[in-house]
Amino acid sequence: DLFDTVKSPTQVQAREILDISEFTRVLLYFGLIRPYKEVPTLIETFSKLGFDNACLLVAGNPMQDGLEKRVRDLGDSDPNVRLDLRYLPDSEIPTVFAAADFAVLPYRKVFNSGAAVLAMSQSTPVVAPDIGSLTAVLPSGNILYHQLECGLRRAIQTNQIEIISVGQANREAIETEHDWEKITKQIIELYEGN
Repeated sequence: DLFDTVKSPTQVQAREILDISEFTRVLLYFGLIRPYKEVPTLIETFSKLGFDNACLLVAGNPMQDGLEKRVRDLGDSDPNVRLDLRYLPDSEIPTVFAAADFAVLPYRKVFNSGAAVLAMSQSTPVVAPDIGSLTAVLPSGNILYHQLECGLRRAIQTNQIEIISVGQANREAIETEHDWEKITKQIIELYEGN
């Protein structure tokens, strides 16, 4: 695993590093910010719901100037939204995931998601639309929604014991079901007709 060599901080340490320690629930959007990933909609929906003690951390690189301005304008208008709009080096990725209770993938369409696999490898539960390959990749317990608002509400209401349990199940799934040697063996067996 790419990040096993980087020691992850505890959640408390990560939140102190990112200056979000006063929040009890942290939702993370991580990755490139492109139009189909619906980051402005995520910020608008999160802000509209007005969660008292929750934070939305948006950590990623906007790929268009107009999109960056829209994300900044929306994020700057809500003190519970924290923006880190840049390319994050590998050494910082474990910190943003350690700080998060959930990784949120508010995509309009999904064929596959490296962000979901990355979140799983970091023992982070995922909130994502109930579409595409995500339903096959994510173990039960992750939040798959038909409406973003419902997914965010469920994430805020999930108890900490369940969050930890789903995070561990995600990590185990990456280590067992998404192991490249196992996948290669299954493909060979399929072609050989076994």
